[in-house]
Amino acid sequence: MRRKTSFVSPLLLILVGTLLLVRNFDPRFPFWEMVGRYWPLVLLIWGAAKLMEALRTPPGVAGRRPSLTVGEFFLALLIVMVGLSATKWVEVRGEIPWERMGIEWPWAQWHHFEDQKKHAAPAGAGLRVENAHGNVRIVGTEEQEIAINVSKSFRANSQEEARRLEDLVADDVEVFEEAGAVVVRVRNQPQFRADLEIQAPTKTAVTLELRRGDAHITNIAGAVSGEIGSGDAAVFDIAGDVRLRLRRGSLEARNVTGNVDLDGRGRDLSVADVTGHLVIRGDYSGALQYSNIAQGVRFNSSRTDLEIQKLPGRLEMTIGSLEIERPDGMVSVNTRNKDIRIEDFGEKVHVVNRGANVELRTSRLPLRDIEVENHSGPIDIAVPANANFQIEATARRGEVHSEFEDLKAQGDSDVQRIQGHVGGDSPATLKLNTTYGTIRLKKSNPETEHAAPAGRPEPPTAPQTPEKSPAAGAV
Repeated sequence: MRRKTSFVSPLLLILVGTLLLVRNFDPRFPFWEMVGRYWPLVLLIWGAAKLMEALRTPPGVAGRRPSLTVGEFFLALLIVMVGLSATKWVEVRGEIPWERMGIEWPWAQWHHFEDQKKHAAPAGAGLRVENAHGNVRIVGTEEQEIAINVSKSFRANSQEEARRLEDLVADDVEVFEEAGAVVVRVRNQPQFRADLEIQAPTKTAVTLELRRGDAHITNIAGAVSGEIGSGDAAVFDIAGDVRLRLRRGSLEARNVTGNVDLDGRGRDLSVADVTGHLVIRGDYSGALQYSNIAQGVRFNSSRTDLEIQKLPGRLEMTIGSLEIERPDGMVSVNTRNKDIRIEDFGEKVHVVNRGANVELRTSRLPLRDIEVENHSGPIDIAVPANANFQIEATARRGEVHSEFEDLKAQGDSDVQRIQGHVGGDSPATLKLNTTYGTIRLKKSNPETEHAAPAGRPEPPTAPQTPEKSPAAGAV
């Protein structure tokens, strides 16, 4: 009996050839999207055909083939691998910042076209911008209309092909009203991006949904909110709350009359001149800089929990360091492997750290409570010479030193401690504890308070018990 041949290979050739042919006639055709979404249909059709073949062939007939040959098994495995890869590629390719990485595809170039749109702005209406690929710049003006300058870019082999694509996507930038807001929506198309420059009435609430691209918002007297995927955000001169979610990227915020609330993960953060609260949740791998935050700072990541009631001064934080100058109100820090320096504080300070230095310096009176718990690191405290306080300082496998004559260290090489008080009665209590480190209590000098600190002696070596961070590289 003649052996039957499988129809799967010819079917795959016909299917793939058809998709590629359509892609040649219409470059916008989502080839990989089709493959990534519908590849399981090939297995379903193939399985149904094999089932019908098995049911139609009587048992015991000579030459009856097995339900699945070795070659067909490996072909099915190949289909699964290619299909899963296509599905994952469709999910992540939009998040890869090709332009930021300096990668240009040699077989196509970007071609640019300009367009303009206008839309009346109803009284009290908000502005919602949805853009899958492209930058968005919004500026508040006194005009009572929304003017949009659209810079379209197409990746194509020639200017003629790009112009044909531009004709096909002429309506892919939509402007309409929905749920009390003017919506500017850019449809997601392969090989296409649209950069938007929008002028809107100053008193407009702005909502963003961006997948790839930067956002720049200026002079808006309304709330700013939304989500930004792969891109940076900059908000200046905002008279309203700012609530954003970053998936990756940086944030710069200046002169915000309201609260700033940030969630997600990213790189650098720079926030200054905020009349409300600054609340940040997530992991950020770059430099964090805050200054002049009227209603306080709260920061929570997988590595650091920080709270400051008010920050008229500044804060700078990186992966390995934290510096706070002129905080106003209570300061609370819980972190690890981060050198901490807090200067010119006037209220209670609470610090928990490990594997790094802790240095606190102040010349302000009256002195408030200070509580420091450090593991495998030194503690340096400098307070005014005429301060009144009581102290409990303990160094296990370390030393305790004091510049105050009335405070003498006691103990042995395993544990040293200082207990006592300086000056008159005072509610201020200093509780200092460290292991494998040295505690130094110094007298601060207001004239040299901001001078560069002298080199610190090395603390005793601690046993190596590294702790793996759940989010390596995050502050």
